[in-house]
Amino acid sequence: MSLDLLLQISPSARILVIAGLHTGRTVVCQFLKLAKTQGLVPDENGITEYDLLKGGTRPWEEDRGAEDTTEKKRWLIVTQLKRQ
Repeated sequence: MSLDLLLQISPSARILVIAGLHTGRTVVCQFLKLAKTQGLVPDENGITEYDLLKGGTRPWEEDRGAEDTTEKKRWLIVTQLKRQ
């Protein structure tokens, strides 16, 4: 994974990850699992879902059941990855 090569070796170094759900939660989950295998994990702020229409937030969940295309497009996933 290229991201770990670009991240400075420092306790304060972060990679900002912003992902839309138009491709589904599975793709985001796979990315986060791959990042973890490379030693990159969410920082103390965790992973947040941002509602683009109503402006609210909610905690990340890998599975929220059936979400139609319109519902998926409403949300952005935001996290900051750090070295483990």
